[in-house]
Amino acid sequence: MKKITLTVILLGLLCMPFNSHAQKPTLQNQSLQSPSGDIRCASDAYNAMMLSENPRMMGSDDFETEINIKIQEILNSPNRGGGPIRLPVVVHVVHNGEGVGVGSNISDLQVLSQIDVLNEDYRKIPGSRGFGAGVDTNIEFFLAKEDPYCNPTTGIVRYLRSSLPNGGADIDGDIKPKTIWDPSRYLNMWVVQLGGGLLGYATFPGGDPNVDGVVMGYQYFGSNDAPGVNLGGAYNLGRTTTHEVGHYLGLFHTFQGCGAPGDSVNDTPPQAQPNYGCPAVPPDTCPGGDDDLIENYMDYSDDVCMDMFTAGQNVRMQAVLAGPRSSLANSTVPDTDLPQMADDGSVHIWCIEGGGCDGVTATVRVGNFGTSNLTSATINYNVNGGANEVLNWTGNLAPGQSELVDIAGISGTGGNDTLNVSIVIANSDMRACNNSDSDTFVGGSANSFGTTQVHLELITDDFSNETTWEFRDENNTLIASGGPYNGTTDDNTTFNESFDVVANMCYAFTIFDAYGDGICCGFGNGSYQLTTDDDTVIASGGNFGSSETTVIAVDALSVDEFFLNDNVSIFPNPVNSELNIKLGNANNLPDSFEVYNVLGQSVLQKSIAGDADLSVNTSGFSNGVYFIKIAKGDASLTLRFIKR
Repeated sequence: MKKITLTVILLGLLCMPFNSHAQKPTLQNQSLQSPSGDIRCASDAYNAMMLSENPRMMGSDDFETEINIKIQEILNSPNRGGGPIRLPVVVHVVHNGEGVGVGSNISDLQVLSQIDVLNEDYRKIPGSRGFGAGVDTNIEFFLAKEDPYCNPTTGIVRYLRSSLPNGGADIDGDIKPKTIWDPSRYLNMWVVQLGGGLLGYATFPGGDPNVDGVVMGYQYFGSNDAPGVNLGGAYNLGRTTTHEVGHYLGLFHTFQGCGAPGDSVNDTPPQAQPNYGCPAVPPDTCPGGDDDLIENYMDYSDDVCMDMFTAGQNVRMQAVLAGPRSSLANSTVPDTDLPQMADDGSVHIWCIEGGGCDGVTATVRVGNFGTSNLTSATINYNVNGGANEVLNWTGNLAPGQSELVDIAGISGTGGNDTLNVSIVIANSDMRACNNSDSDTFVGGSANSFGTTQVHLELITDDFSNETTWEFRDENNTLIASGGPYNGTTDDNTTFNESFDVVANMCYAFTIFDAYGDGICCGFGNGSYQLTTDDDTVIASGGNFGSSETTVIAVDALSVDEFFLNDNVSIFPNPVNSELNIKLGNANNLPDSFEVYNVLGQSVLQKSIAGDADLSVNTSGFSNGVYFIKIAKGDASLTLRFIKR
């Protein structure tokens, strides 16, 4: 490994990935507005955009088929009921620098009031606003007491928005990936400042796990009923979050139209459009049916009017918790405070950036969760379980504080590698489970090749519309990309591509699968292979998850390789005036050229210092046959041309 450098930086460090993706279209432009101009919920528009990249998520026929099987299993089960399903929640408060309790940096009391409202509404607690005509869903919510890295937590985490990548401008692209906790174990909620009158939105089940959760405008999170909480307007009782969590657990809006399938729940009346306000007489927007359920949490009524889920909605949520969200339903995250320890050092890989041929920089968070100050620690790290390197850290962390430290120049194999880090403190560490961490990265210069092109052979699987790929240089410039392919005509089809590369440059090829199951081997036998000009295999695969990246270092061609595979040619031939030397690798020039006539006499010779020297002026030559000898080191290539 290369020499390390130690740098202490702010918690809001920007760690940017090798690949970047465009921001999604604006939700405010695609969502229903209320008569007052508010957008109660953008989940429909949001998930419609996600569906193209996650074609089997909720909203697809495949999802409905699978969830209906689960619903029937629940309805036919003789052991329905039992204890409540308890879901651990983390609330990410993303603020604009205000003090706690001011503006977007909402108070702990406001967060706690929202958790109370969720339990009142989902458990139909007597005496609460949630005690309506609906059912007790047997679903409960609590703030997590342990974070994903085995550290104590209150379940409320605060971030300065401007310190997040790109200033936190894009919630899905910048905020969520940097802050999300394992969505298979936690219900992630982000409380932020939203624009355009938007109140909130949520992910449907089966979508991208990297953005999974609920997003809420800070003015609509929590309840004005709670002491110390002051929220105004018609949406001040926490029912927007109840509504969004309903989407997260698999419910559509009740106003899905008058025809089948509607909201896919049998006991909610057909409804053509949302209801706003609090109508004294419930309308019947699908004449001939029952009145609209304006009290239902999945309509757009004012908070004060909402107080029910139906039995059918409950069974659908239970099916989601037994199916695509079963890992969350079975999460073992504790709901009681972890014991305090006198000495408790922790380490967590905050991010890994770079990914070029010169290695990566890992930023690790050294934390103190003990009751004593932490002043020194030893950080051990290795790649793929190899020999440990050591970084000695010194500082002064009070209880609950943390610090970010850079480890630069970490080299891998050039493929998918694993960085392992661990921490040792001077005193006996009383909580061992937070003393180590691992994360994958792509970096190193092991994959080095002398070639003028990288060739891709891609064989798609049964779902070619899920497959995309990118080829980028070390500056993150997109050289080429492909997909998604046509799911009707391009399944199980071979595609061939070639990418021009230059010497002393680093490249990354990344293949993506929108569903997260690679291209082999569950649904067809797709594969990909990268090769050089001489058919040397750079990388191959197909059995991966959401993506797989290979880093390729391109070396300058050796003298022996320089003239192979038509790397050097001349044009036009025959020639009238300017003869051009063409190179397959434009950054790797020959040393010189010399022109001979048919008698073997030298008529022109020249050293090559730049691209301009690759043009040969033949206007003074007599018509006839000539030979040009192009030299590189001890090797040379002689080509014949005709002057007219």
